[in-house]
Amino acid sequence: MSEFLRTFIAIPLSDDCRRAIATIQRTFRQLPCDVRWEEEDKFHITLKFLGATSQEQIQTLKKELEIRSKQFSEFEISFSNLGAFPNQRAPHIVWIGISEPETLAPIQEAVESVCRNLGFPKEDRPFHPHVTLGRVKSNRNLHCLTEEIKSITFEAIQSKCNSIALMKSDLKPGGSIYSLIQKFPFQP
Repeated sequence: MSEFLRTFIAIPLSDDCRRAIATIQRTFRQLPCDVRWEEEDKFHITLKFLGATSQEQIQTLKKELEIRSKQFSEFEISFSNLGAFPNQRAPHIVWIGISEPETLAPIQEAVESVCRNLGFPKEDRPFHPHVTLGRVKSNRNLHCLTEEIKSITFEAIQSKCNSIALMKSDLKPGGSIYSLIQKFPFQP
């Protein structure tokens, strides 16, 4: 019987970028809201959540992502806006997004194509590259959070994009734990 892992494919961020995002997140952490805030070491941009993935699929993914990653060159992205899903009036997820989301679209489409060929369903929602800062657990003092999302300002945060990462997610009582399966570098 094949062992399944819970996996996703992501763009990892530089240490400096994750630290800068954590600095912005600290402003939110001080609010009296009921939010489970993500840890700095978990900050990434998800390209595709796969869920249960067999060892055979992982081996094929590694080969295919190695090939596809070579089709892209390293580039810079800039995080410049805050928001919430589904919207800022009733947030479930608080996020920071990039100023030019279209720069990641070809990479996400390549990843989606690889995954579709392996039998993973196509994502129904449009791709919205972001880093999750926190997940709202209740409506307690939610107005503080929504006001802060609207009013906070910050200087754009740069990060070099130089690889795709195949990640494993282990669900634990205190939240998920992410670990790297393999990185696939872009052309320098």
